[in-house]
Amino acid sequence: MPINHDEESHHLEIFFEACKKSLETLRGLQITEDDWLQLEFFFYSPNRDRAQLLKRKLEGLGYTDVEIVEKEETTDSNARYLITGLTQPIQMSEEKFLEWNKIMVEYAEMTGCMYDGWGTLVG
Repeated sequence: MPINHDEESHHLEIFFEACKKSLETLRGLQITEDDWLQLEFFFYSPNRDRAQLLKRKLEGLGYTDVEIVEKEETTDSNARYLITGLTQPIQMSEEKFLEWNKIMVEYAEMTGCMYDGWGTLVG
């Protein structure tokens, strides 16, 4: 099936708008652009080889506790493996935060995985 670049571009626009809204939520929790937070990231992979490749790339960025978990039951064959871990602290300015998310999307694309987002602890 051919890639629809217009559709892909539209999905990325929606994704980055959601990232901006998440950043607004953090601002409401008194997280400023000068704050640095450690983020937990989530990816899915259809097979262990792709998951291992992504893990090595993420560890190359200095990210820690990168784990691959095989999901016993799933209806989505593209989400057989969960890859998760922790970043080094990242500055929570809009520029740095969106740049980091863009890198995560690129790593997903280059390894054939899916970037599912991030989380953090506040407070």
